[in-house]
Amino acid sequence: MKARIAILLLLAPASAGAQEVRIHGKGGAAHAVTTPQSTELGWGGGGSLGAELALGKYAGVQIQTGAMGLSQGSPPADKTLAARSTGVMFGTTGGLRLNAKGFWIDGGAGVAITGGEARPLLDTSIGYDFRIGKQSPLLIGPFFGYEQVIGDPGAVRPEDGRVVMFGIHAVLGSKPKPVLPPPVMEMAKKQPKPEPPPRGDRDLDTIYDDEDACPDVPGVRTADPSTNGCPETQIRMVEDHLVLPDSIHFEFDSPRVRKISFPLLHQIADYIQARGDVTHVEIEGHADEIGTADYNLQLSAARAAEVKKKLVEFGVTVDLGTVGFGESKPRDASHSERAHMINRRVEFVVTLQHQIKDEPVNGAAHASN
Repeated sequence: MKARIAILLLLAPASAGAQEVRIHGKGGAAHAVTTPQSTELGWGGGGSLGAELALGKYAGVQIQTGAMGLSQGSPPADKTLAARSTGVMFGTTGGLRLNAKGFWIDGGAGVAITGGEARPLLDTSIGYDFRIGKQSPLLIGPFFGYEQVIGDPGAVRPEDGRVVMFGIHAVLGSKPKPVLPPPVMEMAKKQPKPEPPPRGDRDLDTIYDDEDACPDVPGVRTADPSTNGCPETQIRMVEDHLVLPDSIHFEFDSPRVRKISFPLLHQIADYIQARGDVTHVEIEGHADEIGTADYNLQLSAARAAEVKKKLVEFGVTVDLGTVGFGESKPRDASHSERAHMINRRVEFVVTLQHQIKDEPVNGAAHASN
């Protein structure tokens, strides 16, 4: 049988680091389709390996190298010519690949080594791939291909060699779409509410509802039953971090701050200005683990920048910086919905002229979504 083995190296420039590289492999049966090869050579097979650099959602450039072999067929009609034993070809091509919703087609040109000589080579394939698992980077499916080795007009047998091939194609490195959280109302419609446990905790603040004075708003535990489970009402400085009575809330899948958090941002601005010893505030954006790491990094940085913009609007004159950490610094390392809520946040790291005693100041607040 004809064995087509392809080893392909594609080195993308440093500026293309964010582009996707996919590894392709093909293998299957092959047969020549025009004379004299179609009669003097029989069935064979081959395989190839290649690499593709994605240029966008539907296109990429690729290079592949491989080998093909065909078995012995009938003797040539011209008795003055020697019979072929087998047909073997090694080739490397580069070209363009297009794909959409599983369907793909590629084409390229290169060089083939056959009969001890180098000849121009053209190839093209078409196929359909199925993803193996919803989040797997591996796709497999059938393909049909055509290869043409350009003959030498000055040779005894100048005809082009034309071969068709069909078999299995596989690609590794094709990233599935990130799974993003649906809107809260949509989740509520699609997922039935579980029965609450005997002792519920509606606001997920680890204080049971039957002892929580504010069961619908996350708060802190206190010794006073009338305030146990209620949120703090003052901003405090603990070491170099602001501790806020609430989180800053953002529009879903957006850096835009919700209007419900504007009073909190006013309080933060008033607190920073009132201290008088603040020289710099670093606004840190954090995200949960839902979605891709790159997407979460960009969203957390954009939310930190949006908070800075609002603080300036609300009167902050000290130096403000922003940084996005994405999902890299979770407060809660578990994978529960409560952990996701805790990890979606904005934090404030403060640099002071000199260390002073921490005293709560009325009218301030914190961050997250």
